[in-house]
Amino acid sequence: ILAMRMGGDGRGVAWLISATTLASMLTLPLWAALLASQWLPVIS
Repeated sequence: ILAMRMGGDGRGVAWLISATTLASMLTLPLWAALLASQWLPVIS
């Protein structure tokens, strides 16, 4: 909404936010697993 009020491409901004949110939902478990596999041997 803010992008449209400022005269920008609201549809493009909405698509970009949606795409990056979905990408983060897919990659966050991978990053968490990677970090856990590197830090768990150090902690235990």
